[in-house]
Amino acid sequence: MHRSLPRPAVQILALFALASIASIAATSDAEAQFKGANGRLFYVSEDASGDQRVFSSKASGSGRKIVSPEGLDPSSLAVSPNGRRLAICGGRAADEDSWIFLGRTSGGRFRRVVKGCDPGFSPSGRKLVYTIALPDGLRDRYEIRTVATSGRSRRTILRPRDRWLSDTRFTPNGKRIVFTATIDPNVGDYDTEVYSIRSSDGRRERQITNDGGFDIDYAHADVAPDGRRIIVAAYDGFTDRRSIVGVPIGGGPIDIIATPESDQFDYSSPVYSPDGKRMAFERSDSAFVEYYLVFQGRLTGARPDQSLQNPPLVVPTPPSSSFGAFGPVWGARPK
Repeated sequence: MHRSLPRPAVQILALFALASIASIAATSDAEAQFKGANGRLFYVSEDASGDQRVFSSKASGSGRKIVSPEGLDPSSLAVSPNGRRLAICGGRAADEDSWIFLGRTSGGRFRRVVKGCDPGFSPSGRKLVYTIALPDGLRDRYEIRTVATSGRSRRTILRPRDRWLSDTRFTPNGKRIVFTATIDPNVGDYDTEVYSIRSSDGRRERQITNDGGFDIDYAHADVAPDGRRIIVAAYDGFTDRRSIVGVPIGGGPIDIIATPESDQFDYSSPVYSPDGKRMAFERSDSAFVEYYLVFQGRLTGARPDQSLQNPPLVVPTPPSSSFGAFGPVWGARPK
């Protein structure tokens, strides 16, 4: 299975100049933390043969190495809270379905755990949350499920009939699951927002983002290590630009975190560093079809410093790569 990258758009988010700065309030989801010392970055890029592989490097971009086996065709990734294990959504050439594979962040053998994608670890590292697309007539039906890392104790948490689901994450205390939901255009008006549900039974759904009647879609959210906020890519359909914004975990006003320096670029897939002080993200370039690079910058509370105006490059253009790199996750230093 080969998962192609989405065609990057040139996107603008001028609307958010009207947004107020949200105060950071404690919530019940902040009782526990993933927080740890910053370790290595993991992302998908191409090897010398042009095959997609998972690479890791220091935040500076040095020490780059391949950690996934050949033929896995990876897409989305997750690192366990202790920094030791890596979950990969991928597939083999003879299998069109996506599977979640589990192995060590240092590389080596990866074993197949469960059919699905968008993996996220629980705070203990013993459980995964993920999405699965099931055939349902002329279109797929999506579910959010959990499974033990052994592959046992599979459980369906959410089973909507009118939404596409992706980007699943546990909150740091494990009590809720954050995810992206897109209204099925066959059912209603296309809209993408970020929600959370209770991890025990999928109930008490909360909408975290809200476009306020404007043509704004949110995707690729990550939860802060203290559980109080998310960072998320926000796409403004009126101006056709994607930036990175911060939102309180319970919903509320947004903060602009990073906006591309020109219409040529597009920011997406933001992730927090384990200490919550930095983030990594993708930047696509409209001058090149399907071309991505990974950057990282420092966060101070809800506001970025000036480094995000000209963010430091983590993954330089690999000589063999036609698209650079995408899908960053930031692991903790292994304990």
